[in-house]
Amino acid sequence: MSVLMFWNPDTSASSDETLELLSELHRYRQTNEHVRTKAHEEMGLKGKELETLQLVLAADMAGDTLRQLDLAERLHITGASVSSLVDRLAQAGYITREAHPKDRRSVALKPTEKAHSQVGTTLRKMSEGMMAATERLDDRGKITVTNFLRDLNSALD
Repeated sequence: MSVLMFWNPDTSASSDETLELLSELHRYRQTNEHVRTKAHEEMGLKGKELETLQLVLAADMAGDTLRQLDLAERLHITGASVSSLVDRLAQAGYITREAHPKDRRSVALKPTEKAHSQVGTTLRKMSEGMMAATERLDDRGKITVTNFLRDLNSALD
């Protein structure tokens, strides 16, 4: 439980179960960060490039089209930063810019086959493990965890 001492030196009022849950959340965060760092290295990506690719891929698989403005909003960065980010990903062969199907003034960002292939290969094991862990929960457990994570996210926003 030493991890939690960093967060809150007075844990005397917290149950062992509460401390264990927070400790596991912290461990999950560290593990996720390690996996993402490894993925960045394997794919030769930096900073928000992997997150950007995931957003573009998810939109594409959902039948949506992202613009640079959409990325700026979702990544909480400036338009100029997104432009540089997209330039690097396009130059590396992960993203193409195309005419937006609904807005002639905008440019659509589309993932390439290279993006689908490399991101899929790199993150598949992590995604499958997360899906398997989630599937082991019954519906009530999934609802409980979902509500807990929403409350936690709200508390941190």
